[in-house]
Amino acid sequence: NDIDIDNTIGVGRSVFPHPTVVSYNTVIKAWVESGQGASVVKAEDVLRRMEERNTGVSRSSSSSSGFGCVVQSDAITYGSLIMGWIDNSGLGGVESARNAERVLRELVDRFVEEGGSSKSRRIELMPDRRLFTSVIDAWAKCGDR
Repeated sequence: NDIDIDNTIGVGRSVFPHPTVVSYNTVIKAWVESGQGASVVKAEDVLRRMEERNTGVSRSSSSSSGFGCVVQSDAITYGSLIMGWIDNSGLGGVESARNAERVLRELVDRFVEEGGSSKSRRIELMPDRRLFTSVIDAWAKCGDR
């Protein structure tokens, strides 16, 4: 069963009217840890839908909440997916490492693209050593590369 992220986190309800990066990250982490078949794929789908919401909305008007405002992913969003591919995807080996590396590269690319100088980049997108080490370890464990 697919989860409708907007309904899950209460879009349109007065109690919690708009999704935030925290609510998206919570849903992504829940999918990753659910252990259901293809749960990491579904978690990644939540990220894609989060990004689609930002289409046509100026990134300069970034906000962590609010209808029509950008809800930007961060290193936590990508980190959950990376660890999900490594630990919970059920694929194991090369496929897990390949997917984890793909998500890490996407994070690094976003970090580099979203600012010309290191001072203007979004620090929330900066990947940490743990993510790099985890992907390297995944490759080392599968014995490929």
